Amino acid sequence: MKTTTPIEMDALVLTERNSELVRARMVCPAPAAGEVLVRVKASSVNPLDLKIKSGQC
Repeated sequence: MKTTTPIEMDALVLTERNSELVRARMVCPAPAAGEVLVRVKASSVNPLDLKIKSGQC
């Protein structure tokens, strides 16, 4: 099975504390020798992410 590396991915980006998470298109990293790139279909924001976002950490 031949797979291709996606060129872009969606990401939630936090630019500074106490700001909103913003959905952005970002360039996918290319795996280096000995590395793999895993395709993720779904993800979530965990409580630590929200604490960092609000400036609690």
